[in-house]
Amino acid sequence: MAFAIAIKRRALRTAEQLDPKRKRAVGDVVQVLKEDPVPFRLLDVVKLKGFDNVYRVRLGGLRIVYAVM
Repeated sequence: MAFAIAIKRRALRTAEQLDPKRKRAVGDVVQVLKEDPVPFRLLDVVKLKGFDNVYRVRLGGLRIVYAVM
């Protein structure tokens, strides 16, 4: 089952400025999140404290914060 993903404009602008290798890595993470919104076993996913259904994925020095709705 594929999930819908909405990306904020600011996140898109930031992603456009990344080098090609990082862009590919972010794209790969987005593809994984479309299939499984909380892939604890595949990625470095941590639930953020104080929020309902908000997680972050770490890619080296880059953090992707997302909410599951």
